[in-house]
Amino acid sequence: MRVSKPENTAVLCALIACAASAVWMAAVARCDYAGNWTAFYRTGAGIHLPARSAGENLYLLRGAASGGYDGQYYRLIAQDPGLTHGTDRFIDAPRLRYRRILVPALAWFAALGDPTRSTYSYIPVVLTFLGLGAYWLSRYAARCGLNPWCGLAFVLAPAAFISIDRLTVDIALAALTVAFALYWDAAPLWKLYLVLLFAPLSKETGIFFIGAYCLYALTERLWTRALVMATAAVPSALWFLYVQSRTAPDATAWIRLPFQSVFEAMFHPELLPGRPLYIVPLDYLSWIGLVLAIVLAFFRWRSTNPLRLAAVMYAVLAASIDFNVWQEVEGFGRAFTPLLILLPFTRRDWISLCPLLFLLPRALVFPFSETMHVFAALAK
Repeated sequence: MRVSKPENTAVLCALIACAASAVWMAAVARCDYAGNWTAFYRTGAGIHLPARSAGENLYLLRGAASGGYDGQYYRLIAQDPGLTHGTDRFIDAPRLRYRRILVPALAWFAALGDPTRSTYSYIPVVLTFLGLGAYWLSRYAARCGLNPWCGLAFVLAPAAFISIDRLTVDIALAALTVAFALYWDAAPLWKLYLVLLFAPLSKETGIFFIGAYCLYALTERLWTRALVMATAAVPSALWFLYVQSRTAPDATAWIRLPFQSVFEAMFHPELLPGRPLYIVPLDYLSWIGLVLAIVLAFFRWRSTNPLRLAAVMYAVLAASIDFNVWQEVEGFGRAFTPLLILLPFTRRDWISLCPLLFLLPRALVFPFSETMHVFAALAK
């Protein structure tokens, strides 16, 4: 079978994205963390860890960062994806985080169930989703008559480079968002079905894709298709029920009045202590970017398709999400990357890229500083 040139370019985009990210991680690990790749999990010295972590040579953050970051919990889930060893006791919000099982489960399978190896197999799983996102974006660009090398732009999605830098799971849903845009109106339908199947297991908001497509199918009187695609929610529903039966309730109140949280962030900066002066204007620019994304999701509809419907669902959630998510771009940038990706796919105008461009300067601050450390080390 002859492979088309766009297909070759898409594969090259995937390989280049993975290779470049792996090289960057290796350089940062060597220059900043004595070659210890586990530093990317951002495991805090102040958290409790299972006894099995004692022999893993984990890099622990101390001082102001001793609380760590989200990736530290997904590493633990990758060691015990079935919730059979009491790992939930060491996770800050076990019911919430265990629902996002796709990346940790794939890491566990890649490690053949070995907890120590899963700490390291987790990293290539994250890189694989980076490659898939670049591949699918390249294919989508070629289908739209654009240069297929545009697939490399996937690395600029906040969920992509933040997940590489902090080993969070958001990169999986970001990649599947591109796949959703590519396959929703393309044959064969089994590819779309797989996207809908895995999206909620990567992150619970992936259920929006199923809801959006089924709603679209119903408006088009595609009754059988709507019913079949709705079954893609069954595995995630069963998994969510299983997690709920084995974890304590999450007391976090996630939903608030529309835009209440962003107004608190923007007009009460005292709630955001410890920000360097140069970061503050970038924070405001990123908040404006997401507010713009929410507004754009509701205007200038060209058609009522699943991408548009999913964007509206994400916009409603973004407007109503808790203040804790709006505090930093590392939080809302990851959470709402699907919205930032869907907007250009639905509007196809220059303004649809503005929200992403507004978020990028703030989101890139920490990876940029790490890169500068690498260059400084090489210059010595």
